[in-house]
Amino acid sequence: MIGPARLLAASVAAAFALSAAAPLAAQPATGWFVSDPSGLAIEPAAGPGDAEYALLVAESGGSFRSALYRDGEAVRAWLRTYGRRGALVREAMEEGGSIREERLYDDAGQPTVERIFLSGGAVEETAYEYASGKLVSKTTSRDGSVLSKTSYLYAPDGRLAMARSTGGVAAGSAAAAGADGAPSSSWTLGPLGLELRSYDGEGRLVRVSVYAGAEEKRREERSWAGGRVERVVVVESSGAELETIYATDGPAAGKAVSAIERRDGQETRVERRSYDGEGRLVLVETSSGVTGSSSGGTVTSIAYEYGDSGELASASTRIDGELVTVARYEPDGARVEESYDAGELFARVRFEDGRRVLEELLDHGAVIQARSFE
Repeated sequence: MIGPARLLAASVAAAFALSAAAPLAAQPATGWFVSDPSGLAIEPAAGPGDAEYALLVAESGGSFRSALYRDGEAVRAWLRTYGRRGALVREAMEEGGSIREERLYDDAGQPTVERIFLSGGAVEETAYEYASGKLVSKTTSRDGSVLSKTSYLYAPDGRLAMARSTGGVAAGSAAAAGADGAPSSSWTLGPLGLELRSYDGEGRLVRVSVYAGAEEKRREERSWAGGRVERVVVVESSGAELETIYATDGPAAGKAVSAIERRDGQETRVERRSYDGEGRLVLVETSSGVTGSSSGGTVTSIAYEYGDSGELASASTRIDGELVTVARYEPDGARVEESYDAGELFARVRFEDGRRVLEELLDHGAVIQARSFE
């Protein structure tokens, strides 16, 4: 496909007006111009002179040829043909004496066909179809065999409502890549607003954009490893970002291993999780601060231990390496919460059936005050 920048770069006019309402286009001036490597005319010149790049624009019968020279040798040319009303009807790029790319336009100035002439003589062509001035389909083929087709549907307010792609029947690597389908998008009304959901060729959700009118309020992007989500990034309109990484294999497959919160490009909170050989959570480390762990901000860690039968036995919390609390779980369902100061146990609370039944204050390991609850 001819990129708009490559096609328009060689124009010596300020712009081409290619709209359905005003199909007339300004035609380029002719003569020699000092140019840049892309073929953009910078200023008029008497000839190629000593400039590294020069552009020669010539007109014949309504067609313009813009040839780019480097150190006096022609390297590329752009050909443009205009209709009777001055509208652009064809443009092409010539290189090495052969046409490499071509684009045709309709009376409304909309591209109808794009062709790329590949090495070996193959031709890749993209055809565009319109209805009421809007693009409704785009079909790409190679030597007559369809590679892909994209159809577009529009909402009543004129915004694009759906774009769906389907693979073609062409053989080879292109057909193999699309054998299980092609990327697609669809609109749906979700709990946060109108959602544009995008799927990859295997039908996996890769992006969700939530809109309020024409403004994107929230964006979620997913990357996959095989059949499991590997990474999810959520970006809010405020600029807040949350990136979550998941384990994709082993006993912890499908579980989060890290979560990073960012604002204005800086990490504000980082959480990392570790699991044992049975997929059980054994450690959660959380760093918080203006730039998260990179600044050595407050680091909270919770270590989990399990009994011989796999039940949770204890959860120990440390802040910046110092033990703060330990929760111990007994087989009968009772829970004991211990509080520490400078590494020394000073308080203990026992819960049974979810109720507080005993409170104790300690000094150097000895109970100095106790209170029970019926």
